[in-house]
Amino acid sequence: MLNYDSVASRIKQSDKIPSLMSMLHWNISNDEATSTITQLLDVLCDDDYDMLMLAGHKHTWRNTVKLIAAAGYPKNKKALPSLVLQLQDLNWPGANEGMHVLKMAHEADKDVLIPILEAAIESAFVDSDFIWLAGIKQFLALA
Repeated sequence: MLNYDSVASRIKQSDKIPSLMSMLHWNISNDEATSTITQLLDVLCDDDYDMLMLAGHKHTWRNTVKLIAAAGYPKNKKALPSLVLQLQDLNWPGANEGMHVLKMAHEADKDVLIPILEAAIESAFVDSDFIWLAGIKQFLALA
């Protein structure tokens, strides 16, 4: 599994990004989250967004989704598969917010989510993960 150290190695930022990502804990104030998100937006590259949800912990997911949303589409395009994974349980932190990011991406580029959703649906069927299928269905009703 990815962790903050492997993310730091990949993006060649030995201390700053992992440190900032760990500060996105769910219980920080909105002002602290906004400040940290702004700092991260300044140092992240487009290729880094696919790693953010995977490198974090559940307690950082809600603010990580805010970061992904703040980056906007298409910069956050590589993060979309991890947001579809969050549909596995809509009770997870940031799952509902992630649906709105997915919706915005879908509105910006109608074809971007089709292969991601097809792969997720196939995986959910193989695993008999009906909760994930329900999350995907809920997203599709929103989109």
